[in-house]
Amino acid sequence: VICPAPGYCVSGAAAAAACPDGQFSPFDGGRGPQDCRPCFAGLYCLGAPSGGPSGASSGAPSGAPSGAPTRSLPGAPWGPPLRALLGPPPGAPRGGPLGAPGGALGGAPKTPVVGPCAAGYYCPEGSSSKGDSSLRAPPGSFAPEGSPLPQFCWPGTFTEGDAAAECLLCPAGFYCDEAGMSLTPVSGAAAPKGCRVGMYCPEGSVFHKNCPPGTFNALQNGETVGDCLLCPAGFYCQYEETNGPTGKCSKGYHCASRSTSMAPQEIDSFGNGPCPAGFYCPEGTESPVGLYCEYEGLTKPSAECSPGYYCEEGQQQQQQQQQQQQQQQQQQQQQQQQQQQQQHGGVSLFLKFISCESSPEPQGKECPEGHYCPAGSPSPIPCLPVS
Repeated sequence: VICPAPGYCVSGAAAAAACPDGQFSPFDGGRGPQDCRPCFAGLYCLGAPSGGPSGASSGAPSGAPSGAPTRSLPGAPWGPPLRALLGPPPGAPRGGPLGAPGGALGGAPKTPVVGPCAAGYYCPEGSSSKGDSSLRAPPGSFAPEGSPLPQFCWPGTFTEGDAAAECLLCPAGFYCDEAGMSLTPVSGAAAPKGCRVGMYCPEGSVFHKNCPPGTFNALQNGETVGDCLLCPAGFYCQYEETNGPTGKCSKGYHCASRSTSMAPQEIDSFGNGPCPAGFYCPEGTESPVGLYCEYEGLTKPSAECSPGYYCEEGQQQQQQQQQQQQQQQQQQQQQQQQQQQQQHGGVSLFLKFISCESSPEPQGKECPEGHYCPAGSPSPIPCLPVS
């Protein structure tokens, strides 16, 4: 009967002998201590005449790479069975059933007392403990169960400390642009980096994202694009990754919100564009009363209203607009008074009726009867009654 692994059987032995701690015989048919080999990386081995390394059918090769991280990083894939990798030793007797008991074991089944390295720890070749405190995965690395060596966390992930079985996504407001980052950095392991002003960093960021043109972010550790504020009215934000407006909107142009140009040439969906007629735009304000603004893009009002006319706020054109007012009772009383002529602010008042002279080229709205309108009038002024 072939002597079963992981022990060995010297000539004439009644039972299989155990290999020293940290070693095992990987083949059936071991003949002596010379057939003991260091425990494979990723496993630990204790002397056990009736058992071998559990998980030996998986054989973790050293340095097996892991897959790309998702929420956490998975363990390294295992390879083919050890026996398939190694095969029987040269000159080993054949014909007996593999794994059959030998010597005085008389049919006793194998009972594994060793196995894969514990998660968060790694077991190099020849390990005899599944969780040696000196073999903890260092900060910035992880070690799934059965790891022969720790593996660096991928960019975009990190660990909170040592002995990590998996890596976590970089927290929102930070970015992890290097492999092997940790909150408890040691030599060669950097901490996640905070998002600077003008940027935002969603969870799992490898690099920061810049606030787009037309927006800005004056605070650090932005998490989403919603932390980028719209450029305020009267200002423009031309570039990405800015912590404030680039400057004021040019004269003759109107910057309503999220403007990317100091002189927007066309009106966009946010209302940015040339200053509209009826307004003048040092900073996009309406034309004041008593003035009118005839064209687009004005940096100052066109002129004052002509005598005999008045201009309301936002007046655009030099047009005559006669206002119809019913003052019959007042006119009847005024017609009964003696006719006199009186100069009042450059406007002629008559006894029979009161009229306000208009200019040959009116600018604004026609002054109604019973009122007078000096140059630049914001509204008609009632004429004083004649005593």
